[in-house]
Amino acid sequence: MSVKKKLKVVYFGEQIEAFLTHLPEQFDPIILPANYDMDQDQESAVHLWLKNKTLNPKYRKAIFIFSKEATILTQKEALLTLPSYRLMYSHQTELLSSISYILAAKGAYAFDFSDAVTMIEFMEKQYAEIVYGRKLEMDYIKVASRFQGKVIKKGHTQLALSGHFGDEFTQLLSWRMTDLIEAKQWLEAYLEIQHDQVEADFLLKVYFIRKNSVMFEKEFVFTADELATQKVARFYNEADEEMYLNFSLFAKGQGTIKVAHLHVRNTFADQSYMIPGGKSIQDKQNLGMEIGYYFEPADFKPPLAVYFSGYRTAEGFEGKNMMEAFGSPYLLISDPRIEGGNFYLGSDELEQQLIDIIQKKLNYLGFSAQDLVLSGLSMGTFGALYYASDLLPKAVIVGKPMMSLGTVALNERIKRSDTFATSLDTLLMNTGDVTVEKALAFDAKLFEKFQAGDYQHTMFALAYMKQDDYDDKIFTQVYTFLKQKFPLSKVLHKGLVGRHNDNTQGIVRWFVKQYYNILETQFHREYTNKGGD
Repeated sequence: MSVKKKLKVVYFGEQIEAFLTHLPEQFDPIILPANYDMDQDQESAVHLWLKNKTLNPKYRKAIFIFSKEATILTQKEALLTLPSYRLMYSHQTELLSSISYILAAKGAYAFDFSDAVTMIEFMEKQYAEIVYGRKLEMDYIKVASRFQGKVIKKGHTQLALSGHFGDEFTQLLSWRMTDLIEAKQWLEAYLEIQHDQVEADFLLKVYFIRKNSVMFEKEFVFTADELATQKVARFYNEADEEMYLNFSLFAKGQGTIKVAHLHVRNTFADQSYMIPGGKSIQDKQNLGMEIGYYFEPADFKPPLAVYFSGYRTAEGFEGKNMMEAFGSPYLLISDPRIEGGNFYLGSDELEQQLIDIIQKKLNYLGFSAQDLVLSGLSMGTFGALYYASDLLPKAVIVGKPMMSLGTVALNERIKRSDTFATSLDTLLMNTGDVTVEKALAFDAKLFEKFQAGDYQHTMFALAYMKQDDYDDKIFTQVYTFLKQKFPLSKVLHKGLVGRHNDNTQGIVRWFVKQYYNILETQFHREYTNKGGD
């Protein structure tokens, strides 16, 4: 039986017996004096910081708690090294304005330390041992046999049900995939759904089923109005044993109800998305489908490095450890729509929200566009290239670029042979059809957007596969366009032999190497240990 790793809790100040007495077993307390600082750390066995005064990696997921006497709350250099959204301090602490700014930017939480129970309840809900998240695919939806209306499934983009649903709430569909909720666990469900709010109404029901049983142990009911207001359905398993989860949708009235995926994930004390500090935006015109983002201000020095996640069916954020290693402020953006992402495309409103988020983080840090780096791998390269024309960054770093999404879909038939069916969903979702004409027009539209940018002050680093079976033309198009339109712009590039997924490791090594190169040469950062080849 494997032993669960405990989460370190580093407390600066005198021991508080009430807090330590009630602290659950999953937390490992480390009590340090209130005056503990970087200089003392070099002589102790704790080693919070390395010799170069960066945080010891083994404390990246630790929780840091500061009493009002903690002198570290006056030491800006030390606070800048600590992880965001994992800091707790006494609400009675008198702080300098510069320290208040750092704590606010890092999402620190102020607490009444005399109320140990509330603090511990927050920690239990906010810092789960394992961050959990999955989607219940559309393929697992079962439409009730009693529904006699029209049912249209559009790939993995939506299931549309039209007709009369009944005068009273009647089961319309359920998910055949069962899930588990652990004992004493909070979870939340987010349903991608759209309905005629005048003629139709719905309920989302969540059932707990005891193991080795077919009887419902508990039922939670969430109305359409409740989900519109709080966005997610939150539920708690108060039992001492894990339960099976089952979900059903009930409807009444008439009209059309459109449903896509049902996302099940951890819920947090402060309503974060997927990880402490994570947030999301919704595409209201497309069933409320979400895009997630996570901001880490790090040392508040340029650049702001934006990383768009690659295609991934798993829920959550990609690249956090890599971006942390660079040491600069960063922004992670993830796209869990369709099966593994819709390439950061959506309604005009959603795309503008993404641009605004990046711009607001730049403004918050006091940075300009020349302090911005856009980056990504595979699907993430699309986000970096597509939004470059809006943001005009200092640098764009991409590996295995994909932008000709129509071509990616067309290559599914011959070059890839049923390898990346999501490309067809992407074409369907963004053009309304799956035809050669739509695919080629889609390519033209997307590259036109890229061409609208003024890249005379932007450098590009592109690693690509020479026999890419996804997008085999975008590197040549981008390189040719930049050299013709902006002949003085710097374009670094490296081609590797193989198809799209033949040498991901080599692409990632070059990608990381160029990141360090640009951070050193363009932003004067220094590194003693770098990735790359």
